Amino acid sequence: MLGFFVLLFLSSVGASPTTSSEYACSGTRTPCTLQDVVLQTEAELNDVSFRDVTDPLIISSGKIRNFTRQLAEKLEDIVDLTINGLELETLYIKPEMTHLEATKNRIHSLLVDEDKTKAYRIMTLKLTNNQLVNVENLSRFNQLRSLSLDNNKLEQLSMDVFSEMTELRELSLANNLLFSVETENSIQLMKLRTLNLSGNKLLDLDIQKWELASLKELDLCNNRLYLMDGGFQQFEALQRVGMSGNYWKCDFLKAVNRPDRWKMDEDAEGRCEKESMADVRKVCCTIDATSVLGSSSDGLFSDKWEQIGKLQEAVEQLNETAESKKQTEEDLAARVSSLEETIQELKDKLSEVSDKVGDRGESIAVDETNELKEIVTDHKSTIESLETKQSEMATELEEFAERLNGLRESTDEKFNVLETVSGSVAKLEEQLKGDDSEFSQKSVTELKDSLK
Repeated sequence: MLGFFVLLFLSSVGASPTTSSEYACSGTRTPCTLQDVVLQTEAELNDVSFRDVTDPLIISSGKIRNFTRQLAEKLEDIVDLTINGLELETLYIKPEMTHLEATKNRIHSLLVDEDKTKAYRIMTLKLTNNQLVNVENLSRFNQLRSLSLDNNKLEQLSMDVFSEMTELRELSLANNLLFSVETENSIQLMKLRTLNLSGNKLLDLDIQKWELASLKELDLCNNRLYLMDGGFQQFEALQRVGMSGNYWKCDFLKAVNRPDRWKMDEDAEGRCEKESMADVRKVCCTIDATSVLGSSSDGLFSDKWEQIGKLQEAVEQLNETAESKKQTEEDLAARVSSLEETIQELKDKLSEVSDKVGDRGESIAVDETNELKEIVTDHKSTIESLETKQSEMATELEEFAERLNGLRESTDEKFNVLETVSGSVAKLEEQLKGDDSEFSQKSVTELKDSLK
């Protein structure tokens, strides 16, 4: 029985650090899971190592402030990675990655490889519940099939970021702070099936340059939409459209409401009446725009009026602070003027004292001046003597350099002669091989000795 509980305990632990800087996956869990991974300092990132980690990898708990390129390289074989809820702030995505999920972090910066010639292979990317304000780096991910950016801090977005993602099937940007979605050039995402822009702050939307031949679901719920440039008829495969929670112009809503082509959702029961709005097939709409676009506390911009009120209070506080600083500056200017007058008075007194010293002071000054002149003259003589010695040494160095160059030339000539003679001796020795005569051997030996 005890053995059973021990086995159960071991199987419930995915991984644990074997040392302070090494993490390893347990063989009892699939996929490979690491727990309590703490990498918050640069030293910890430098020292960490991983053993027996396999793909796909899940880091289920811990704290990793920055997922750096260095860390990605230490997980070089991992291309399917899940790193949720680790308090990440920056995230480097390597080109080899194919699937990445990094939700419920604090990511505000996405980093990509500096080498722009490297192609990215990533197909699914989930970055929901972070703090992203810019996603321009995603433009290099042209193999993406699914991209989720819900619940971030995006305020403005260009659809051109996604123009090269020709394999994209799902794109979700729900619950951001988007008030502007622009499209500069025509985008052709022929495989895109679902697009979610719900829960933002969009006032209008231009979809005229969107070529989405496979789009089946478009969610625009819970924005502040009043008008839209373009119609849904350009999306031939469209089946469902989310329109509720907006402030549509009734004429526009009637024009795009085509139950024979696509199905629209409905607003919450009682909303239209509560907000004094009309409806088209239970989707609330506005006949008179002033009722929702005006400055009333219940209007479309009610939160903006609250912000303006706070700004006005801040301006008033700044004005009070400015007046206080102005008074302080005036006080300082008065003090400076007073100090300048005091300094002038001291100068006048000093001048009077100098006049009273008279001839005696002048005599003392003359003696001190003569002493200084003698000191300066001595220093000048010393400097001239040093300059003369320096000139003489420079001349001697030039002469020595000339002699040294001559010696080098002579040495080079002697080495050339030596090489020539050595070659001759070697040749002669080769010719005399096999000749045992005492005279021949003696001649060669004497010649070698003379060379040495």
